[in-house]
Amino acid sequence: MSSHASSRRERRLSVALGLNVVIVVAQVVVGVVAASLGLLADAAHNLTDVAAAIGLGQLPHLDAFNRRRAELAERYFERIDPALGLALPLRDDETGPARGNWHMFQPLLPLSRLSLTRGEFIEAMKARGIGIGVHYPAMHRFTLYRRMGWKDGDFPNAEAIGASTVTLPLFPAMHDTDIDRVCQALTEIIAPALRARAA
Repeated sequence: MSSHASSRRERRLSVALGLNVVIVVAQVVVGVVAASLGLLADAAHNLTDVAAAIGLGQLPHLDAFNRRRAELAERYFERIDPALGLALPLRDDETGPARGNWHMFQPLLPLSRLSLTRGEFIEAMKARGIGIGVHYPAMHRFTLYRRMGWKDGDFPNAEAIGASTVTLPLFPAMHDTDIDRVCQALTEIIAPALRARAA
């Protein structure tokens, strides 16, 4: 196997393991929250042996993963063109006590100024080979919270943010050039949509 093919394989494996860790953590959090609300009184909340082994195997790399994600987030801040009008997440305060782990990078699209919808934006990025996520819709719109009596209009700020947020790729195995490619695609898609709306 060539060193290039080996590097690609290691990168895919690292991404897959990183995603598994995120999924495992999400499962634990959802289980704990649901249990605390009495929604899963009879359900088991333990990890599978495989999920636990993956999590334990990745734990020694956590600090390095967090450092790399912070570097990549900083590159997004440096490379995203302010003229696009994206509302970016808050940057870490290097002098402050709190720092994020940058498990996601989530700008808000300026949808009121664009001639395309969030779905069309996501499809345009997908056509360029860039996967975009949506994390998270306004929580009170989930079935669980609707059953508890929450409805549209109860939290208009959360609804506005949930409708315009997108999650850009961000994982430790990314290269700086991957961030540059995402930022170039943002410009290629959003800049013409801004001009079309203004016309």
